[in-house]
Amino acid sequence: MQVGMFLHVLGNIYNERFGHNIDLATNELILRDVPDDAILVRVNNKVPGLGLQLDASELNLLYKDKYNVEVPDSYEHLLLDVINGNNHLFMRSDELTAAWNILNPVL
Repeated sequence: MQVGMFLHVLGNIYNERFGHNIDLATNELILRDVPDDAILVRVNNKVPGLGLQLDASELNLLYKDKYNVEVPDSYEHLLLDVINGNNHLFMRSDELTAAWNILNPVL
């Protein structure tokens, strides 16, 4: 599972103007792999109405719920591609060399 947390913006307009602190949680992008493949976005949002009440909501795409199919494991898909001679998921040696040439100066 990969979790990306969005950066806090400097200052907190909610605390300064309305006395409400939302620094307890940040918005998150979550990419989940097997066995429950999913893309989730957790966001802070204002509850409808005249007051200023904040809540955290989760927007989700759960593949097995959305498409009602059995999603194969990553390695199952990879091994099936190997058996069928499909190499689209594999990197060639010249691609690997080019990638390292790009990344080495950054690292």
